[in-house]
Amino acid sequence: MILGVIGINACKILVIVGFVSINSDTEVTAVAEGSAYDIVTEADKGSERIILDFIHSRFPDHAILSEESGDDHRHARCQWIIDPLDGTVNYSAGLATYCISIGLKVAGETRMGYVYAPTLDEEFWAVKGKGAYGPYGRPQAKGKNEVQRA
Repeated sequence: MILGVIGINACKILVIVGFVSINSDTEVTAVAEGSAYDIVTEADKGSERIILDFIHSRFPDHAILSEESGDDHRHARCQWIIDPLDGTVNYSAGLATYCISIGLKVAGETRMGYVYAPTLDEEFWAVKGKGAYGPYGRPQAKGKNEVQRA
């Protein structure tokens, strides 16, 4: 459980610094485009840079896989998985539905994940073996037996 608490707290800090970067960019500037749905903005790059700097300074022996810069190909026991601006198309269109997503793998096993939706001021997290949580407590299944009815 200690790893889960440390990981969640680290994720919260990472998200805060990433969010500050996203908010500091008042103008949305696309820096790369693969298609209409695959863009990278200055906010993506800025958020990623701050999050990566934070991880490197606090967890220098950890590996990182980030959407923008890819896999650092380090063979480490712990690996952070980062999407510094999940929902870039929405963000660039001025829509409120985007977030910062961070996960942590230990020895190849996903142990925890944390998502923060800044414009909604909502956070969601899960720790392996401890369940998932959101702003209204633990998410509940709808009780449907068929995917089409869920």
